[in-house]
Amino acid sequence: MPPKSPSTPRQRRGMRRGKQPIASTPASPGEQAKQSKQQQKHHHVVATAPVHLPLQKAGKLSWTLLGLIFAILPWVFGRMHYALPEPLPPLDADGIPQPSEEVVRSHIQALEDIGYRIVGTPAALAGEQYVLDQVLELVEQCNARNVLNCEWWHQKGDGLHAFEILDHEVLKSYTGISNIILKISAFHPPSYDIHNPKPDKDAILLGAHIDSTFPSPGAADDAIGVGVMLDLARTLIHQNNPFDNSIIFLFNGAEETLQDGSHLYSIEHSTRTQVKAVINLEAAGSKGGALLFQATSGEMIEAYGKVPYPKGTVIAADVFSSGIIMSDTDFGQFEKYLGVSGLDMAIVGHSYFYHTHHDTLSSIQPGSAQHFTSNIHAVVSHLLSSSSPLSSTLPWSPPDKVYFGLFDKVFLYWDMKAADRWYTALAAVSGVMAVRRLKGEGWKVITTASLATISGLAGGFIGPNLLAFTLTKLGKPLLWFTHEHLAALIYIPTAFLSSLSIHLFFTHFLSPVERTKLEAVHYAVQMVWSSWMMLALQAVRVRSAYLPAGITLFLLIGALGDGAVRVWGKEREGMNFKATYLLPSIGLIAFFVEAITAALDIFTPLTGRMGKSAPAEHVIATLTATCGLALFPTLTPLFHRLPRQTQRKVVLVLKIWVAGVVAGLGWVYDGEHPKRVGLNYNYNHTDQSHIIHIAFMDLGPIGTIPSSLHARYALPSSPLIHKDLEDEDHDWDAIYPVSTFLDTYKFELDISGQGSAQRLEGQEKEKEKGGWGGVEGVENFEWPEMGWSVKEKGGDGFRDVEITFNFTDLVWPVLSFHAHVLSWSFPAPAPPAEYMQHHIKFANSVDSPLTTLKLRYKVEEPGQEKLGVHWSAFDVSQMNPFTTPHPGGGTGKPATVVLTDMWDWIGEQWGGDLDLVTGGVVCGVVQI
Repeated sequence: MPPKSPSTPRQRRGMRRGKQPIASTPASPGEQAKQSKQQQKHHHVVATAPVHLPLQKAGKLSWTLLGLIFAILPWVFGRMHYALPEPLPPLDADGIPQPSEEVVRSHIQALEDIGYRIVGTPAALAGEQYVLDQVLELVEQCNARNVLNCEWWHQKGDGLHAFEILDHEVLKSYTGISNIILKISAFHPPSYDIHNPKPDKDAILLGAHIDSTFPSPGAADDAIGVGVMLDLARTLIHQNNPFDNSIIFLFNGAEETLQDGSHLYSIEHSTRTQVKAVINLEAAGSKGGALLFQATSGEMIEAYGKVPYPKGTVIAADVFSSGIIMSDTDFGQFEKYLGVSGLDMAIVGHSYFYHTHHDTLSSIQPGSAQHFTSNIHAVVSHLLSSSSPLSSTLPWSPPDKVYFGLFDKVFLYWDMKAADRWYTALAAVSGVMAVRRLKGEGWKVITTASLATISGLAGGFIGPNLLAFTLTKLGKPLLWFTHEHLAALIYIPTAFLSSLSIHLFFTHFLSPVERTKLEAVHYAVQMVWSSWMMLALQAVRVRSAYLPAGITLFLLIGALGDGAVRVWGKEREGMNFKATYLLPSIGLIAFFVEAITAALDIFTPLTGRMGKSAPAEHVIATLTATCGLALFPTLTPLFHRLPRQTQRKVVLVLKIWVAGVVAGLGWVYDGEHPKRVGLNYNYNHTDQSHIIHIAFMDLGPIGTIPSSLHARYALPSSPLIHKDLEDEDHDWDAIYPVSTFLDTYKFELDISGQGSAQRLEGQEKEKEKGGWGGVEGVENFEWPEMGWSVKEKGGDGFRDVEITFNFTDLVWPVLSFHAHVLSWSFPAPAPPAEYMQHHIKFANSVDSPLTTLKLRYKVEEPGQEKLGVHWSAFDVSQMNPFTTPHPGGGTGKPATVVLTDMWDWIGEQWGGDLDLVTGGVVCGVVQI
């Protein structure tokens, strides 16, 4: 017969000490009843022995499944994210007109064939004429059907305005700028009649710009927008169905000269008062679908929800509105002067070709135009329908909606008020689950885990930024530039290396038994942390709070799954692997793919050329680390599930990975991801100097580019001068204020070519054959020069001048002068009340070279009445090599000869790794 187990606390304590239970004499029946009552009364003080639960174990199958999820799902979700629709013909199977990439691409090709449509060149006028011809053809087809009323205008005008860009307020003057405008409405709108008239303000304005920048043919930016609008007009006219509201197509000029065309329309055109909403069509890339990156009312967000391929996230809107991205579109002019709501949409994929000579039709991904035109057609169809918000007389509601798309298939949105309720409930439930999971784990473990989490997050940001600082100092920045997502392979492992190393350090303060509790505790802490982040962002009305909300939700799903297993199964230490990690990881990876692609597809190419003083490396390091740490919260509890020896191996592997990636990457440029190099041949009318200017807009490696150009083309006595430009410098004024972000070099050009011959003397003839041969007849060449005349009126201590400038054959002229200006022609802002430098940028159509400017300025001292003005501009016939094939840009002109030779020679030396921005510039100083 087995011995009886000890029944009293004292007996149990004795057993735990290795002693035998104390014998007792039998009690009488009365004493036994009394003892029984006392035991029942005091049963809650009975102590139990500490129980060490067995650990949750995960077999090879579980780890294999998780590995497959992390290895395969990013690729699958990435394919889904970048999938594009099949291009469609102009008519469907039933012969009904439909949005068609075929039509859009035909317009892109036609505009590209015209050439570089730079304001101030004949090609800009030719581009406008092409669009006008297409509009007139559509109007003729429209009027022959008598269902829709089509009206058109060719607006041409002058104006003045101030434009803020790159932390500079630039004064703008434009002359002879053109807009092509088409308005379509129904003669008999279905929902209106004599008793229910249409509102006066019911039009949706679509805008895209015809011009391109220097030096780009502008296929994506913005011929694709023009093509989509022409395709939409064709579809509406050929479908020949009446609709309720009106649509205005604005094909504006001069966007690249700081939005002059949209400014002209917004302040002068007669249809501007009819506009209630706007959709701006742009491009900063050549691949992928059109991204919605601004939506300025709740109704327009709902309208976007009608598109077949939703590609939008409020994260992009929050980032763009923050000013981090130094860019702007015509949408800003419409908002400022029309006061309307709208959508700003753009193709942003692979923006390495943005504003380069690679921006051609062949670079635009098949399907991109179909994605764009189909989405625009869907939004417009809704806005022209009877349920359109355009029909309402109520003001637009604020854009207090959270929205995001998933894989161009699903578009979700909800009000911020609903988010307040949902997020609060989510935080409450996750908090309850966290408390239940932490109960009984011990304050030492919980405190250690909390401190490790805070320190690990800090380290997760400090580590990547330390690496960014080191790479910059070592002259190895932008290692990630060759692929939008390469930064993720550098900085996410660095973030986890720093974070997990800190976590490993904190485990030294716990016993082996206490460490077994860390997995569950860290899971709960991660869930609480993400819910706090969600509530904090929501409290300050940051709509991107949906991202930590989604993370919290997926962690809560894992916690609920683990809780269910614990209820129905045997209680064990740690988390149930399958229930906790597999399903949540699927959702987290989906979020990660959408977030990392939305962020890095925009930031990697644009940040890589933000300018010499921009903290590009730190921006990418912080952004990438944030995506990794925030969207993979389960990696921390998984790390604590491992034995300490394995944890050390993980840290070692991360170290080797980071070191290997950094060491293995070198020259970061190639034909698909070129480095931009500015090369200007500058002729100065005042001192007759011929200077070659070299400029870099990024912090990436420059190799031997400046020294090689100097060795080949410089006068033997001319040094290579390295200079960081300030506002006071005029070397690159033609592209002010971008000029202040350039890292520049310059040297005096060897016009004769004799210096090159001397340097090559004694070498083999085939090498000498490739030397620089100089420019014949350069001494007698007549460079274009700014003309001017002045009408003046003096006063007591001031001078009134009305200056007429003649910019014949000059493109993008810029004037710079020092003065204490008292008043000027610009309607706003008022001139600063001090003596300072001013820059004025001009945009003149090639057929409108004269511009008048009025100034009143203070005469500082008697005898100093004259105004010293530095002027700079591109020579319209020497924007080489882009003007070379066109009339007036033939061979023999100095800049054409020099820059053509540079293009050929650089192509031989560096292949397609460099994208050149070259032009002949003229400048001088005049005393007015």
